[in-house]
Amino acid sequence: MDVNEIREYMRALLEALKHVHSFGVIHRDVKPSNFLYDRDNKRYLLVDFGLAQRVCSSPDEPPPAHTNTKKRPRDEEIEDSSSAKRLALDLSTSSRTNSGVSGPPNNVLDIRRPVVKCPVAKNGGASNVAVGGVVGQCACANVGGVCAPCMRRNTARAPRAGTQGFRPPEVLLKWARQGTAVDTWACGVILASLLTGRYPLLRAPDDVAALAELADLLGTSALQRAAAALGRRLVVSGSRPGLCLRRLARHLRAPPDPATAPPSPPCPRCFQPTARCLCLDARHKGGVAEASVCGFPESAFQLAEQLLEPDPAARLSAASALHHAFLQP
Repeated sequence: MDVNEIREYMRALLEALKHVHSFGVIHRDVKPSNFLYDRDNKRYLLVDFGLAQRVCSSPDEPPPAHTNTKKRPRDEEIEDSSSAKRLALDLSTSSRTNSGVSGPPNNVLDIRRPVVKCPVAKNGGASNVAVGGVVGQCACANVGGVCAPCMRRNTARAPRAGTQGFRPPEVLLKWARQGTAVDTWACGVILASLLTGRYPLLRAPDDVAALAELADLLGTSALQRAAAALGRRLVVSGSRPGLCLRRLARHLRAPPDPATAPPSPPCPRCFQPTARCLCLDARHKGGVAEASVCGFPESAFQLAEQLLEPDPAARLSAASALHHAFLQP
């Protein structure tokens, strides 16, 4: 698809979503196979509303539940789960003696150890808890055990329907107040796939791997800021600067030849030669600003970046995206 065909395709997709969103409905499964495209007659059709949900009208309204009642039977379900004692997985490097059970060797995981009794300390740990009306920080954070107050906290419940690779950070982080920005994120994934010439662009097997892919693509700091805005805390083992979508498109569509590339110093962040570096450029918010990359204008990459904004509150809506410079005739 050339730049004009991509422009018409994205404009038709966003027009369809604008109409759907005007009824307060989230499609939740936007992807190329659900957007039929008659290339000869230039006709488009958004299909498959099997996962569609309405938008919560008020902050106090619970998230909508799925209507699909076909579930697999659970033969292994416990008869009386309320009386079952919950156990904690001990990942500490030293054994504990405060639980009354002799500790295992340092390299053995003891799944028999009960929940540790850990007091709430206002200056210790990293996870906020509320016990008896007192809000503090739990001292069981980062010690390999889970205390009873933390075990009694409500489990995060949120709609998680969608196709892997097209689900936004708010779905992966189980944010309950999801809106129509779920669909515009999927539009950004489709546009990035068209610009880079790779489909599927993201292909993680589970939610944790999907967050790792987004951390590589967007950068860990941007993803952590979005998680904080959603009331979540994202812990990562290392910092990633993020990828420049323009450099990524050029690298995937026209990879440089190592034999003909001139010698250059390595990038201090990714340690790759300058010709193969994909890191975000500090001189530009979204990367290296150029007039055209692989035949695509700068406005196409700007639209993709605004649709792939990790914070749903700052992400472009379908109606706003239709006024973007790239989609103007």
